[in-house]
Amino acid sequence: MRYEERFETVVKSAASVFAKRGYHRASIRDVAKAAGMSVAGLYYYCRSKDELLFSVCYHSFDILLQTLQRSLKSVSHPEEQLRVFILTHFEYFLTHVEAMKVVSHEAGVLTGEFDARVAEIKRKYYLRCQQIVQAIVGESDSESPRLRTTTLALFGMINWVYTWYRPGRDDDAKGLADCITELFLHGVKPRAETGG
Repeated sequence: MRYEERFETVVKSAASVFAKRGYHRASIRDVAKAAGMSVAGLYYYCRSKDELLFSVCYHSFDILLQTLQRSLKSVSHPEEQLRVFILTHFEYFLTHVEAMKVVSHEAGVLTGEFDARVAEIKRKYYLRCQQIVQAIVGESDSESPRLRTTTLALFGMINWVYTWYRPGRDDDAKGLADCITELFLHGVKPRAETGG
């Protein structure tokens, strides 16, 4: 197995263990066991529990950003960009539930360079979303409190999906993205049908 594939296994195993046990209760030994390797073998990929947590958080946002950039390449209309952003977010969240639970609940444990690097990549993701929202609302000032509130309100709508989503009961990622995009752009009142 190649290094990249093995590293993916380590990160996925760390996410699973941290999501189930919590970062503080989990051990390197727990992660090594989940990854099917020795503790010494695990240290080849990550040298500490902090580095494992960093890897889960940074890797998640790195994949999200790369996927989003690819998906937005051919999309120019801001409202469609918003739909793509929300869809990309949901597709990742719903297929990486454990990693996103860790990102949402455990990332605050990180300190120093690990914390700074995760904060930086999260900020890049936030700013890309803010650019889309800014184009939709027509706000010229990127430091506007209204723009910040509107962007963070969107994240409030989409970040906690893993806490309530039920496969088979709720829509798939596309259905959710369509619903949340409509809700964000037009509110809860159905738009009036245009008569002919």
